[in-house]
Amino acid sequence: MAQIGRQKSVGQGENPNNINKTHNATQQIRRLYNVKDHLLGSGAFGKVYLAESKIDSATKFAVKVIPMKQLSGTLKEMMHDELKILYKLDHPFICQYIESFEDEKYIYIVMEYCPGKVLMSRLEEQGTFTEYDAAKAIYKIMEGLNHIHNVSVVHRDLKPENIIIDDNGDPKIIDFGLSKDTNNGVKQLKSIVGSKLYMAPEILLG
Repeated sequence: MAQIGRQKSVGQGENPNNINKTHNATQQIRRLYNVKDHLLGSGAFGKVYLAESKIDSATKFAVKVIPMKQLSGTLKEMMHDELKILYKLDHPFICQYIESFEDEKYIYIVMEYCPGKVLMSRLEEQGTFTEYDAAKAIYKIMEGLNHIHNVSVVHRDLKPENIIIDDNGDPKIIDFGLSKDTNNGVKQLKSIVGSKLYMAPEILLG
């Protein structure tokens, strides 16, 4: 059963949005977490590893490691915007941001560990869902989406590849890289972003 409430950071969490700028991010992350060699995934800018809390080894996390040389000024700004958005979100059906550590060489982003497979993979393996399982998953996804909208955030890339389904059928919405916070005076988003296969026709038509 998914639990409501933000998972506490292992670090102090005293900085706004739990973005901790430090002289040695690698030392900080190693002091608080046991980062395993178990690779959970990789992307264009970094890799994600399984980690354990040094306070409680039963508590698992996913740690994304990004070399700062991979990020231009614009990409770095976008990443910080994404972390600020993630910090606003606190819901059992959204993958939770815990904290991050940043220095001149690396940024380590600590997230809730969400075991399972993306919805697209589940669909490819199973072919179909029962009506009950489909209704349960859709209801919980809509609960998560409602929370996102209630805090004035727009995801902008919600699709089967960005939803993890665990073995109990509970979803986790992930990947807020294209999301926007509309609570800063933005009245209407006009840029076309996301995956065209999942866009509403009115978005494509402008």
